[in-house]
Amino acid sequence: AVVLGLWAHLSYPEHLLEKAALGANTDFPVAIYLQHFNIGYFIYDSIHVCIWERKWIPHHVIALAGFCTSDYSNVFALANAVNVWITEIGSMMYNAYLLVKGRNTYIAFVALYTVTRVAFFGWSLIVLQQVYRALMDPAPKWYASWCPYCAASLQVLLFAVNVNFLLVH
Repeated sequence: AVVLGLWAHLSYPEHLLEKAALGANTDFPVAIYLQHFNIGYFIYDSIHVCIWERKWIPHHVIALAGFCTSDYSNVFALANAVNVWITEIGSMMYNAYLLVKGRNTYIAFVALYTVTRVAFFGWSLIVLQQVYRALMDPAPKWYASWCPYCAASLQVLLFAVNVNFLLVH
């Protein structure tokens, strides 16, 4: 997921600051591929989460809502791709800590996780700025009127889940 997210990010750099949130998914085929991969993964992993690790249910619900509403509405795939690579680097660091538990690996995990969440905060501000500009623009939109609200809500919720995890550590 990290590799696919970075691939999508690097494939469309000219669109990141202007239409990652509300550009047509069909303009970003690599992001669509990643999104379908993630929908499958999160559906599969939700079974494990519901049985063994219920604390991750909100994260999975938000992620699936984001991927599925994006797929349905044909917007937000590129923003999701950036979300994925930034957030999944944190997951990789957490799994590395779980593999080699120790004080130093924990400190390294928390420090690096904090850096990725600061980057995620910056990215979230870019997404929210794109949504705000779209809402303030009186021109007719090609996407459904609920899309900007959905994009902003899910971005904020995803950020909140990540901040909560950071605060736990």
